[in-house]
Amino acid sequence: MAELSTDVRIFLSSTFVDLKELREEIARRLRDVFGAHLLIMETFGSDAAPPVISAIRNVRGCDLFVGIYARRYGAVDRVTGKSITELELDEAERSLSAGILSNILLYWLDEDANWPSHLSETDAVAIRRLKALREHSRQHTYTPFRDPRDLPYFVIRDVLAKIRHPLGSSFPADQAAKPCPIRESYSGPSGWNFFPAPTGSISTVARRS
Repeated sequence: MAELSTDVRIFLSSTFVDLKELREEIARRLRDVFGAHLLIMETFGSDAAPPVISAIRNVRGCDLFVGIYARRYGAVDRVTGKSITELELDEAERSLSAGILSNILLYWLDEDANWPSHLSETDAVAIRRLKALREHSRQHTYTPFRDPRDLPYFVIRDVLAKIRHPLGSSFPADQAAKPCPIRESYSGPSGWNFFPAPTGSISTVARRS
């Protein structure tokens, strides 16, 4: 059973091959902590529409958009010349402007972080497009990460902060008055621990041990 039961719908966007295990870990944590309904490519299923149309349609159905980016630009849509990952962010920005989406949370691998070369772009065009996407992301406040093991905890921290206010109605009334039940059992492999907040609050404190 989820630590905090909500009906929040979260779209998780990233390239797949290089971030598959990290996606799985973040999705598991979001389900464990929030009981979130995740909109992820692994669960889209068969559809008559092309992948890019299916992805965009699912972005429109979410409350929060979580974008994770490393060193791959991803599969490119032949019509637009953009990667599906970039098109998902474009749609999230339109949905945010239209009031459909509540928030956009972006996470970028630090430019100086160590990363396997076989999971990095080598094509000059893809590298240029990835750099442009990072620059475009700077219009939002994104979180850099160096150690992928930290990322699930950054995402949990930020999702919790966002659903407290814009999506506050997602919390049942009896849970809104309780302290956050995220316990030390959610301590991260690289030293992050989430501690319950004082009674009457649903915020958390994250500390590095």
